[in-house]
Amino acid sequence: MPQQFSATHNETRFRAYRTVACEFVKGEAYDPNQLANMLLDLRWNEVPRAFAVALHIAARAGPLRENLKESFRGLLSYIAFLGFGSIERQIVQPWFLQNWDFFFVATLDGLLVLNAKNSILRTRIDGFRRAVYGVFDMLDAGRLFMSLESASIESTGAHALLAACNSSRGCFINNGVVQLDAPLARSGGNDDRASRREITLAHVLLMDIAAEAILASPCRDITTWDHAFGYFVGSESWRGFARRCRIFMPHLCFTKNILKLENAVDAAHNRLQARALLEKQRLVRECHIDADSDTDADADLSATRATDFCVAIQAASEKEMDAVIVGEKRKRRSSSSSCSSSCPTTAAAAAAAAARAAEAARPPLEAARPPLQGLPLGSSAAILAHPKFRSLIFNPRVVRC
Repeated sequence: MPQQFSATHNETRFRAYRTVACEFVKGEAYDPNQLANMLLDLRWNEVPRAFAVALHIAARAGPLRENLKESFRGLLSYIAFLGFGSIERQIVQPWFLQNWDFFFVATLDGLLVLNAKNSILRTRIDGFRRAVYGVFDMLDAGRLFMSLESASIESTGAHALLAACNSSRGCFINNGVVQLDAPLARSGGNDDRASRREITLAHVLLMDIAAEAILASPCRDITTWDHAFGYFVGSESWRGFARRCRIFMPHLCFTKNILKLENAVDAAHNRLQARALLEKQRLVRECHIDADSDTDADADLSATRATDFCVAIQAASEKEMDAVIVGEKRKRRSSSSSCSSSCPTTAAAAAAAAARAAEAARPPLEAARPPLQGLPLGSSAAILAHPKFRSLIFNPRVVRC
């Protein structure tokens, strides 16, 4: 079942968890079975508060131990095995993942509460930074058992923290809305407890460290949320929190990474707009090329249709032309036979003279144009001379093969 977090504070429980948390963070001898069983139930607010105090104390004393990340990874795997008999994420129940989201968000919020006074924090900024870096190391080790499920190799602990804070109600990323966002404050749209809480120097330092962790990933693709940078660009809550931090503390000694992150976001937007413009120009060029190719294709199609038309006419009228030629020959034979019956010598001479005169007066059609394809050379002249096809042959709009 999902855990119901208690709003009341139990001092006895807090001291018990603070003892084991301090032993774990400092690297002292501790009972892993006892700690794992205690961390299996995270419904108590005293658990993240105890770890926040342990990190705060250890960071003020000096650098945290180097193997904190690996120790926490092994501890969290052991906790999952005790609770579900497996360390596979698919086996673990969703409420277990949501509990660890709450744990990390509440731990960071506890560090903000412990360092809420700006005058005191200015004297121990390095200690606060070490404590926050310790939480991010634990995030890198525990992100596999958080709600964010991302198969991308670019996903990091910072990515998991962004998602956890974005889905957490009353998270610290909503602080300072009434304090610094004057239009929203006047409209009364944000009147919850988190928005009324003021931003401090601790918030600015936390956002600066988060910006550094986001920029640690080389991926700058803003079209996906599979990595920390893309998630930050698409999250209005985180963008607003970063903006309010810069408004509250504009000095670059505290916000240099926030400024770098905002510049990287602007550069990513400019690159995306440039790529979109280039893609648009490419599509326009392709459309022009397609239009030209369509015109050429239409021309080729017209030529093909015209050629097919000529061939079809030739094939369909070949028999008709043969019939015309045969009829002309029969007429000549009949006229020759009739003339030869009356006066053979005179008729033959007259017919030969008339044939030579007609041949001399006829224009050299075969010399001017090649014979039609698919017809015998002997009948080309007769076909071209026929009045039915003279307009077709001498028409310049007809494409001949």
